[in-house]
Amino acid sequence: MQDRIAALRALATGRPGDAIVRYALGVELRRRGETAAALEALTEAIRIEPDYTAAYVEAGEIHAAEGRPNSAREIWLRGIAAAERKGASRTRLHVQRLLAALERSSPTSASAPAAQAAHTADAAGALPSAMRPRDAAHVSRPVELRRRPPPG
Repeated sequence: MQDRIAALRALATGRPGDAIVRYALGVELRRRGETAAALEALTEAIRIEPDYTAAYVEAGEIHAAEGRPNSAREIWLRGIAAAERKGASRTRLHVQRLLAALERSSPTSASAPAAQAAHTADAAGALPSAMRPRDAAHVSRPVELRRRPPPG
């Protein structure tokens, strides 16, 4: 795994504008447990390509796993906005499910930070109308996920 990380770091140095390389580096660093470095790489991927939704998902998962629900919530709200800009409805739904699960696991801190993050992103013009603060309350409502029965 160290060889992979070294190779990805070399690629990142040689390709400063390549968000995919930064994302891959972030994923490998996370697997190795180097979450601070992983977040740096993922943040750089987002800086290079603001609509790179996979980087938002991965970064939010790191924050959530490390007990930072507000940070996870903020990055996932930005990821939803990016998915809507791209027309990536499946990714948007996936991130909304991640947010719903986060809200269920930390309900006491959920509503106000989610609304504040939505308001902040809206003030910057980053949220589509469906995610503006007047609608942000839906983020903290529990969502029941149902699995489809297997075919046949």
